Amino acid sequence: MNVWSIILSALASFAGAWLASKWALSSFYKQKVWERKLAAYTAIFEALHDMNKWFEKHLDEEKNKIGIPQDELDELRKSYKVAQSDLQRRMDSDGWLLSITCRNRVLDLHESLRSSNFLEWGELVDYGNAETRRAIRDLHGFARKDLDLDRPNVIKQIFAK
Repeated sequence: MNVWSIILSALASFAGAWLASKWALSSFYKQKVWERKLAAYTAIFEALHDMNKWFEKHLDEEKNKIGIPQDELDELRKSYKVAQSDLQRRMDSDGWLLSITCRNRVLDLHESLRSSNFLEWGELVDYGNAETRRAIRDLHGFARKDLDLDRPNVIKQIFAK
């Protein structure tokens, strides 16, 4: 065996190992970003769900003319405020990871709820309920696209781990 064949074998081995490690590291980083996006979307949906509970409870009360006990009203108000804060915190901390479409949709919802100006209480809670429901539905589609969940077998791969 000559020296050149040994050198070429060593270089080929080194190049193969280097390429494999670069690919594995790139894959690892992509997986971590994907997991963080998933956590961000999950937290956003949880916050929107909690915010929507406030609207749904008040909408039920408005339609059925049943009173909501003060302690339950206080708990709903507190839960809504915490959800709003959690949503804003998540958008501030992980918004840079999410699609622009998603970020804009959450900002549109926030602005829509903040600037809504109704004369009737029932209109306000009906509007808020419809807007949060619509945002959740829209964000489901954006998240699926951003996380590439519509690719064949992706869901199976997620739950196989």
